[in-house]
Amino acid sequence: MPEIASRLHSEKIIEVIKNIGLDKIKDVDFISVTTHPGLPGSLVIGKAVASLLSSYFTKPLVHVNHIYGHLFSLLLDRKTSEIQFPLVVLTASGGHNDIYVVTNSECRIQNAE
Repeated sequence: MPEIASRLHSEKIIEVIKNIGLDKIKDVDFISVTTHPGLPGSLVIGKAVASLLSSYFTKPLVHVNHIYGHLFSLLLDRKTSEIQFPLVVLTASGGHNDIYVVTNSECRIQNAE
């Protein structure tokens, strides 16, 4: 339900920032935001908040492909050297349900069609 997802983004974003903590955000190297593909309402909210954080903390703003965010979230809290490539990844998220082959950590991704 796209309209519900967009509404929840606007309702929850401040809570998410509070849970992270401004003291932790000030210590990051950059602020990233997904810019495409995605639900327009959700993308607008994310971009607005990320732009404000980037400006407030004087951090670079990095635009990220939404699908890459899903794929590379698998690598969080893992050392790249411990991951065996290639990976086959299924994304099941609304309008982008696909299978991808991730050939290495340098973001070489291809749709598995």
